[in-house]
Amino acid sequence: MIDQDTLLSLAHDLVSAARRAGAEAAEASCGFDATTSASVRLGAVEDLTRAEAADIGLRVFIGQQSARVSASDLSASSRAALVERAVEMARATPPDRFAGLVDPALLARGPLPALDLADDTALAAEAMVELAREAEDTARAVPGVTNSEGAGFSRAESLHAYVNSHGFAHAERRTKFSLSASVLAESGAGKQRDYAYHTSRFLSNLDTPAAIGRLAGSARSRASIPSSSRRAPCRWYSIRAFPPACSGT
Repeated sequence: MIDQDTLLSLAHDLVSAARRAGAEAAEASCGFDATTSASVRLGAVEDLTRAEAADIGLRVFIGQQSARVSASDLSASSRAALVERAVEMARATPPDRFAGLVDPALLARGPLPALDLADDTALAAEAMVELAREAEDTARAVPGVTNSEGAGFSRAESLHAYVNSHGFAHAERRTKFSLSASVLAESGAGKQRDYAYHTSRFLSNLDTPAAIGRLAGSARSRASIPSSSRRAPCRWYSIRAFPPACSGT
């Protein structure tokens, strides 16, 4: 997997190449995202996926002319073409008196504080499946819940690096864990579908599968509410929102 140092090196290379190609100033950003997820439905595994994506972006300035280009190919040939295209486009654009990098005096200098944005906890696929399965089992155990649309767990990690020709360079890493469940409840002729989810930067702060399941299963309490398919007349109405349907962090 690509790391922060690699992204910083790529961003530095893009800025340096742009300056050599004729840009008076430049800034580059490089990113990498990786997401692993597992989903279950009615106790059986539905999906196990791993998705990765990378991108690079370059903005160059020639006087007050500027252009921005981006690509998802990080190869040397792609980066060389990106630089050439950016400089060529900048020369063809009309001047913009507001275009330019931020004033160097406003840029942070020296080591930046660690913001504690990432959790190194890694889970095996089997563990992800069990967390999703526990959330769904809890929701299905709520009286009145008759079916399930499934439950899922995911871990996402993103890396980002930024470099500009004023000498500023920084990279950061972030993580995100998510757990969700969605079920269907019935009461007489009434049916209600509902879901619950929670997202947290740290696995230790994520709501438990049991809590997610119980919240998703609260659809049972609304399935007994009479519903009508008649068309409502045009007028001002008060809107009633059920807290479980409006929550999510």
